[in-house]
Order: sequence, then structure tokens, then C-alpha cells
Amino acid sequence: MRGFIASLLFLATLAPAFAEGPIGTSGGPAINFAGCVAYQHADFQGAKFTLRGNYNLSYTGSKWNDQISSIACNVYCSLTAYQHRDFQGASYRFAANTQYVGDSWNDQISSARVRCK
Repeated sequence: MRGFIASLLFLATLAPAFAEGPIGTSGGPAINFAGCVAYQHADFQGAKFTLRGNYNLSYTGSKWNDQISSIACNVYCSLTAYQHRDFQGASYRFAANTQYVGDSWNDQISSARVRCK
């Protein structure tokens, strides 16, 4: 029995971790207007979608639906993302430049609210 348990423990150390990729926040572009920029890929790469401050976007449109992977905001702004159109489903507030929105939000955003102080 001890040999069996030791074998399982050994195999467990070889198995890859299946943890969610973390939300990454660092660096990124300086946003010099009141608002945020959504990017198609992580690390502020790919096509860009500009969202001006104090704006409600009830649907990102078919081109951007479930396509956002990173977000850059002016230091006085934040973006609340929603999983479904019309501000439905789960939501998450991104308040800083976010180089990766995390596995749970990657390619999941369908509507958003941008708020600036």
C-alpha cells in the first residue's frame, strides 16, 4: 500500500497544474484621454477598441463580442466588464492597465461601463 501511495504522489508531482491564469496588471500604454482601450490580445496587442469615459456600451458589437483579452485605462478611469450584452451575467471591474484579463474573462466580455473621476 505504501508503494502505491508513493507512486501516486510521484505522479502528482509530474502532472501539470490546472490553475486559472491570473489577471496580470502592469505597465502598458498611457491613456491620455478620459476612458479606456480594450485590446484583442493579451499584453495590449492586436486590434484596439476605444471606450470614452462615463459611457455605457450595452453591446460590443459582433466584431468585438467575446474578443477582449487586455484593457488599458486612464488612471482616473475604470471599466466594468459584463459577460453578456445589456450588462447581464457576471461582472468584473478593471481599474488599472490589465495586461491579461485572466482565464475567466478572456474572450468573455459582451458589454461594459466606463467610469472616470
